[in-house]
Amino acid sequence: MKTSLLLLACLTLASLCEIRGADTPRAELIGRQVPNFILPSVTGKEIALADYPEIDFLVFVFLGTECPIGNSYIPQLNELSRKYPKEKVRFVIINANLSDSADEIKKHAREYKLRLPVLIDHDQISVDILGATRTPEAFILDRRRTIQYVGRIDDRIGYRFKRAEANRSDLEEALKELIDGNLPSVKTTEPEGCRITRKADRAKNGNVTDASHIA
Repeated sequence: MKTSLLLLACLTLASLCEIRGADTPRAELIGRQVPNFILPSVTGKEIALADYPEIDFLVFVFLGTECPIGNSYIPQLNELSRKYPKEKVRFVIINANLSDSADEIKKHAREYKLRLPVLIDHDQISVDILGATRTPEAFILDRRRTIQYVGRIDDRIGYRFKRAEANRSDLEEALKELIDGNLPSVKTTEPEGCRITRKADRAKNGNVTDASHIA
């Protein structure tokens, strides 16, 4: 119920929100090799990119605690993570929202039954490295840890619509193509969701929440 009400608010406010605020065009992110970084998880354990040397594909998905679009995708992300063998594909959630405390992120993971590792990034290290701008926003890294896909999970939910089924499951299609030894036919898509507030923006504009920047 909470997610549905928030999603309705998201759709209502969409016309008042900015369209996009990316620092780097997504097409320029493709092929970028990602350096190692280390972040704390909600369990208290630190997790590094280098902890997965044998994993063929890493899928990072940025989420926030209050973004209705992102929360609507959590069951689907849990299902996707179960669909692929963990020795080949690993899904990891990153919360880089300045307005979400560590306790709130832990509570959110419990309440929404997130079955994936959840990393906390208040220093926004991963945002700087990967170029993330929205929640939800997905990144697929290959074994060399180069970015092969960046964008939305699918086209099921947007600012002004919610479909029963997606027309195209962009993240999964890209992952399937990579597993089959091919490059994704669609490498970038435009994610629709809440903007990740950067530290510089917060200092300039005050203590705004990430969910208030929905478009």
